[in-house]
Amino acid sequence: MKKLSFSLLAMLGFFAIVFVSCKDDDNGDPAPLTPTIASITPSSGPVGTSVTIAGTNFGDSPSVSFGTTSATVASGSTATSITTTVPAGLSAGDVNVTVTAGGETSAASTFEVTEGTAPDVTTVVDTVVALEDLSSLETAVVAAGLDDDLAGDGPFTIFAPNNEAFDSLIANLDVADLTAVVAALGGANALAGVLQAHVVADSLPADLIAAQDYPTLNAASTITITVEGDNVFANGAQVIGEQIIADNGVIHVIDSVINVEAPAVDPGEPNVVRVVASPDGLGAAETNWTADNTYILDGFIFVNDGQTLNIEAGTIIKGRPGQAARASALIVAAGGTINATGTAADPIIFTGEADDLNGSVPDDANALWGGVIILGNAPTNNNDVGGVKSVEGVPTEEGRGQYGGTDATENSGTFTYVSIRHGGSLIGANNEINGLTLGGVGSGTTINNVEIWSNLDDGIELFGGTVNVSNLVVSYSGDDGIDIDEGYTGNIQKAVVWHTGSTIISTDPRGMELDGGDGPNETAMPFTTPNLANITLFYDDVDGSNLTDAFVMRDNYGGSLYNSIAFNHDAPIDLERLTTLGESSYDRYTAGDIVISGNILFNINGVTDAANFADLFEISNEGDAALETEVETALAAANMVVDPGFGTGATKFTPTADAVTDLDSDDDGTDDELPEGVQNLGYKGAVDPAATEPYFANWTKTWAVISQ
Repeated sequence: MKKLSFSLLAMLGFFAIVFVSCKDDDNGDPAPLTPTIASITPSSGPVGTSVTIAGTNFGDSPSVSFGTTSATVASGSTATSITTTVPAGLSAGDVNVTVTAGGETSAASTFEVTEGTAPDVTTVVDTVVALEDLSSLETAVVAAGLDDDLAGDGPFTIFAPNNEAFDSLIANLDVADLTAVVAALGGANALAGVLQAHVVADSLPADLIAAQDYPTLNAASTITITVEGDNVFANGAQVIGEQIIADNGVIHVIDSVINVEAPAVDPGEPNVVRVVASPDGLGAAETNWTADNTYILDGFIFVNDGQTLNIEAGTIIKGRPGQAARASALIVAAGGTINATGTAADPIIFTGEADDLNGSVPDDANALWGGVIILGNAPTNNNDVGGVKSVEGVPTEEGRGQYGGTDATENSGTFTYVSIRHGGSLIGANNEINGLTLGGVGSGTTINNVEIWSNLDDGIELFGGTVNVSNLVVSYSGDDGIDIDEGYTGNIQKAVVWHTGSTIISTDPRGMELDGGDGPNETAMPFTTPNLANITLFYDDVDGSNLTDAFVMRDNYGGSLYNSIAFNHDAPIDLERLTTLGESSYDRYTAGDIVISGNILFNINGVTDAANFADLFEISNEGDAALETEVETALAAANMVVDPGFGTGATKFTPTADAVTDLDSDDDGTDDELPEGVQNLGYKGAVDPAATEPYFANWTKTWAVISQ
């Protein structure tokens, strides 16, 4: 009985505790509920549009944000419905909308702003001090309230807007703290002038300040934001999107800028000729650039229709730094002519203004200037616009940027023994200048012995045309090495494409991106049917990065590849198949337009043995296992999986394996399988294993790097 009584008492005690605990819970504050957005009506509209946000848990006093801009909540809003107005100060485009209530914030929903407005003029806080030593730099930063923002979170960017040479020099700095800034610039004594530390007021969106195009500011100055269509300008300098940040130490869009004023470049500097952009192009029917001068390109320098530019062997041309409207490039308009006739002993070099050709910029620096664009009147398959189109990298409103026509044999001049280095300026989101762009260039043009070194985007891109290219070397490009599209039908023979994991910027880089037509022109004539031969696609995976494809064939591309080497790429060779259009690259293959023969494919998607050939090829988009096996069987019979035996140093791209000279798949000793204009050189890949030196020896940056 005592045991039972004790048990009953224990049970009663337990229930009492549970009752008290539950009662305490009932008296506590409820946990806050997270707001949810179910819909925004309408889902798009200009600034000032009244919208209704439906959802749950909005509470009694919610707040609404469009991006970082607060919106006014109308009276009468409820826990499930909010009426608000799209706030002023937003740019056109998608913006994330959130609701905050009770300290909790909803997941974002998207609203499309169809017409934006400029924010009000915003005052900039300035602290101006004499730059005498590091302590004065630190004092200015602290006084401007930048010490937290710039406390070891580099890289930082410093600009001297009145001094192009200084601006170019410091565009390459990638430093971690303020001490390193001064040290990298040669110490405080090397900086003449005044330091200005600028802090933009919080009300101004960060993506409206473009550091590289930042104008000179003085104490108590202001930034005036203007909007023209989709373009935003800060004090007259075009602003480019926040998503485009070059990976070479230049921050193109930031909240705070340290701005150094320095003496302007002496216009009378001997042997330096600054070439300024003009609607008149070069101004004369014929212009000669000579090796006793260095030419500085200041803006888009056009060789207009009817004009000729002759460039002497050994001439150095440098582009001033700048993005968007301030980018620099040499552009040969359709109907213009360039005769750049370098030699192996005296090549013509295009590079950024910061490059003294003696190590002043890192090997992998890019986007220091734009690039070279040559346009012609040869055919493209851009039939939706009558065969004439504005070229990538030039603003569409610039009429001299158009290419294409009907003259397949047109002659844009001669371009030989030319090295194009450190280019790729950003014109806008996803719009960069290639190292060498050829748009609608005809077969009468001579292009050979050309190097593109460390370009931000593609090395070379050919938009239609019929021009033949030989003895090409493309190294350190941030995206594709060779990009072909829009009905190009010429030949490319002997080309090295060298990618490294550390210099790739794109998320989908390829050794070669082989496209047919653009958008509605995929099935348009002429098909893209170039002949590519003796190409070496070489990838150094030095840091574990992936180069997606050695080459990809898509958009109804129909060209061929002979006697080439693809080495050390991370994904299969890709052939696109689409049944919805009735025409695709697979159809070009079955029609016999695509021939892939006599090539060495080694360590492609990890394949180093012919027994696993199926793993180095795929049919994409609309795959079919049986069709893929059929193509793989044919390709395995016509190509080899064998180590080409590349050397090191100066012989990095020189193969040594016996298989490199085994050319005749039919063993008849002839080269009848090669199309017209393609030579049987007696070896595979771009570099002759029997030669003392490769064709790019002694005149290219590539040679200097691999042989050092």
